[in-house]
Amino acid sequence: MTPDNALVQLGTVGRQRNVAFVLLLVALVAIVILSLSVTAKKDQIILVPLTNHPMTVEAGKVRRDYLRETAITISYFFENITPETAEYFEERILSVTHPSARGRISAGLQETVERWQDGSSSRAWYPRDVYEDPKTLYVEVTGELRTFVGMKLVDQRQMTLAMQFFQEGYSLYLQDIKEITPQEGLGARVRAEAMTDAQ
Repeated sequence: MTPDNALVQLGTVGRQRNVAFVLLLVALVAIVILSLSVTAKKDQIILVPLTNHPMTVEAGKVRRDYLRETAITISYFFENITPETAEYFEERILSVTHPSARGRISAGLQETVERWQDGSSSRAWYPRDVYEDPKTLYVEVTGELRTFVGMKLVDQRQMTLAMQFFQEGYSLYLQDIKEITPQEGLGARVRAEAMTDAQ
């Protein structure tokens, strides 16, 4: 091998080494950016309901237990609203409502508050059963609504709140809520306090 050939081969090896180094550097930068992106997304997850067990949310999929707990929490806010609690509960409900539905749901809350303006009566909501469909993000919470004047029970009835949710990335939003009769309900129900599998 002549000195000229050796010099050419050394130059080729040097260029290959430099190209490999640049590719390795690009790959490392891409991995760091991807890691930061995934971490940032995880830091943005906020779970709304108060639960008695850990929960997680995945993009594009809502766990059955998370959907159930969210619906039960919203039902408490919606049915226990009074003129005194209206501002607090409305703020909580609208914070998990999809922007496209906030006006409609706010109007429904105001209508409920107006029915209780006299201040002489109060009510208590007791969720009993839940039907949830994680595929369509539809939930029904059935329970008993009791009305009191002072300490005296003056009315007691079964009712069902039907809720439609919408998922956007890692966020679950309320899209619609309305009262239906228990007879209009869909599917098999389970006890409101029962644990369900994650699917």
